[in-house]
Amino acid sequence: MQYTTLICAIIALFPYTTVLSHFLNIRNNCPYTVWPAIWGQGYIPKSGGWRMNPGQSERIDVPYKWTAGRVWGRTNCNEQTGRCETGDCGRGIQCNGATARAVTLAEITFDGWGNLNNYDISLVDGYNIPVSMKPTPGTYSRQPGVANSCTTGACLNHRVLTECPQELRIPGICQSACERYNTDQYCCRGQWNNPNTCPGASLNRHFKDRCPAAYSYAYDDANGALLTCPASGNSGFDITFCG
Repeated sequence: MQYTTLICAIIALFPYTTVLSHFLNIRNNCPYTVWPAIWGQGYIPKSGGWRMNPGQSERIDVPYKWTAGRVWGRTNCNEQTGRCETGDCGRGIQCNGATARAVTLAEITFDGWGNLNNYDISLVDGYNIPVSMKPTPGTYSRQPGVANSCTTGACLNHRVLTECPQELRIPGICQSACERYNTDQYCCRGQWNNPNTCPGASLNRHFKDRCPAAYSYAYDDANGALLTCPASGNSGFDITFCG
């Protein structure tokens, strides 16, 4: 009885110790400091955020079936106030469960339907810095006959920001038209909520034209923006800022 009680106490203190089975290799290739932020369903590593100088990298372990995971980079953060020019989550450097909008997102769900890892680089809300995401070599095998199996998702074209339409610009960010105007047409709702009419607006094309390998609007799956890779017990992904 005492032994069982001890084991239960250890599990309570370290609930993910025995089920961490996947990982993210996060690297900052930018010539400036980035403050990565991270969020995931049921488990938030590193209290949701930290500082990463140019050239630094870090491995983040996550649990089996970690879903709705997202990683984004914040820029020009003030570590005293915890506020950032882009990617601010509103809770300081450690986001602790808060997220941000209008940023370049790396998204991942491990061990999804069909035993697949689903991932993408999303610009649905907007863009702030270049990001790429790919399965870590040696941790996967491609699906035979599937064109986009285990390929790289990326938006590395900074012209998304430098050529951003004036109406979508805020400091350091190019907002999506949906984020800026929140209308049915721009957000693919109502009569535009189908693959034939979405995106249906020229402002929505700004992102897709410059970053075709990123997920830019609802129903972008057909263009190969939502990627899959067979899951395994040690699946990993490399997420790189500016590379």
